Amino acid sequence: MASRNRQIAFAVAAVVSFTSAPWVHAGDLNPPPGVIFATNRITLNAQSITLPYTISASGSYVLTSDLRGVAGQDGIIITTDNVTLDLNGFSLLGVPGSGDGVQATGSRRNLTIRNGVIRDWGGMGVRAGQFPDIFAHSRYEGLTITGNSGGGAQIGTESIVTGCVADANTGFGFNVNAGVLIVHSVASGNSGNGIEALGTENVNVVDCNARNNGIVGITVSAVSLIDRCDVTRNPGGGIHAGQNTVVRDCSVSFNPGANYGIRADTGCLIQENNCGNNGGDGITVVAGAQRVRIDGNNCNLNAGNGIDVGPGTNIFVARNSCGGNAGGGGDYIVGAGNFVGTLTAAPAAAGAWHNFDF
Repeated sequence: MASRNRQIAFAVAAVVSFTSAPWVHAGDLNPPPGVIFATNRITLNAQSITLPYTISASGSYVLTSDLRGVAGQDGIIITTDNVTLDLNGFSLLGVPGSGDGVQATGSRRNLTIRNGVIRDWGGMGVRAGQFPDIFAHSRYEGLTITGNSGGGAQIGTESIVTGCVADANTGFGFNVNAGVLIVHSVASGNSGNGIEALGTENVNVVDCNARNNGIVGITVSAVSLIDRCDVTRNPGGGIHAGQNTVVRDCSVSFNPGANYGIRADTGCLIQENNCGNNGGDGITVVAGAQRVRIDGNNCNLNAGNGIDVGPGTNIFVARNSCGGNAGGGGDYIVGAGNFVGTLTAAPAAAGAWHNFDF
């Protein structure tokens, strides 16, 4: 009997607890249509703001419509650290006579711009790397930067550019500062250099395409890496490698004009590239270059020489393959004071360091 009474007491207590508890309401099971954003993101659209617009507080900002600039003004000006600007598939649109699409002011860090289009500005598409206004330690992801009159994107130190396109800008496509990694990106149809790192160092350009730019496809100053890039139809030359740079596994072809596929400065390693049908030499060195290693490359059908290291000294040339080059020196020009593997046309008789001339 005592056991039965305890069971009845527990049942009564449970009912009382359930009926006295406050109701908890769930969210709408059928929310209205539209994009849902986290409440801590600040939305920007043509109904809520006009350009120019200044971001002066750290945080996350997201576009929910296109934004159009006005003549004589920049688009979005960022004056603080720790900002994410998500274009959300929309565009920042310039007009004739406008300024920069996105401009960093002051020495800042930790900017992210992603996922949209920045086009037709009278200045640069993105200006974030010109001293003293430099955004360091930043990320640029999934952007198309096109038709801007002052250049494409200028990137501050120690930043990452990934999955971006710089197309048909007047001037450079990407201008980058020290310590930048640019990967899986395209520079095409810009009137200046496609990808440039001038007067700086420690730049990595990986898995990129530089095509149909007005001057050089990719040019870096020093202590850098250019790896697995496709560089074609740039009349100022394919790749210029500054001192102590590695150029590896690149396709550098059909760059017209009397220039070069790859040009290397002192201390470079030029390895396993394919350089064909360029308007000048397949691979050459700058005058006075020393201690360059040119190893395992394929240089065929260039209008100049295949490999020309006549202007340099202490250049190491081995395990390359050259044929059908039309320059006055033919497939190889290797001046005195350099080190070159024996030339042969017979692979079966070749040693480990022979160059092939066929």
